[in-house]
Amino acid sequence: MRLLWLFLFVEQVHSGFTPCNGKSLLGGTCDWNIDCENKGSICLRGRCRCHPHYVEVVDEKRQNPRCKRLPAKVGQRCTSKCREPLFCRSGQCQCVQRGTTTLVNGQCVSMSRVGDRCTRHYDCTAPFSACLNSQCVCISGTIQQGSQCIAKPACPLGGNPGNACIRKANPHIVENFGDEIDDCPLGQICITIGESPMGHCCPKVCPLGTLPEYNYSCDPTARIRCPSDTHFCHRISGTFSASY
Repeated sequence: MRLLWLFLFVEQVHSGFTPCNGKSLLGGTCDWNIDCENKGSICLRGRCRCHPHYVEVVDEKRQNPRCKRLPAKVGQRCTSKCREPLFCRSGQCQCVQRGTTTLVNGQCVSMSRVGDRCTRHYDCTAPFSACLNSQCVCISGTIQQGSQCIAKPACPLGGNPGNACIRKANPHIVENFGDEIDDCPLGQICITIGESPMGHCCPKVCPLGTLPEYNYSCDPTARIRCPSDTHFCHRISGTFSASY
């Protein structure tokens, strides 16, 4: 039993991506997309595969696989497959207008909504949605409002989100605006997403008697832990490190 376990352990170690050996070709092992050599390839389930917008082809000797871009325009010539949601019919890419697929300004687009049927995540085009049990649903951390998914308000230092607010200036130029950086009450700051000026008010410091939840770690045995609301796990050459 010990010999069998050792064999499986050695096999698992050697099956991972080794940066010292250079980038991987199609079918080779990988951890990230940048580990794959071929143009149009991505890392999928630990192996370098062609992106859904590409198709794998080989040369006359059925060797040297590479990724070839799929035709993506209505009326463009094709052999067997086009870039979704186009279909290859009679040697041409055609847009079959049914369900959520429609023709807009000569482009075939698929506009899915939360609750629509799906077969994979690619079918769910609504922001913050994914395919679960053959249906487009809102991912964790968001809430459904009608047919859309909206990010849940959260405060990075803990506490309950307050009222809606408008950010009038970026934090790095707050010295030039004094107390007019936002319209939140005293002791709170406007938390926004990206470049949007709209957000919600959060405490500038941790609420009285509370601390940030230091319950997140890349490695269960690590001594240092990070706030899960502001940090994520970043993998470097087969190991993990915390980033923010």
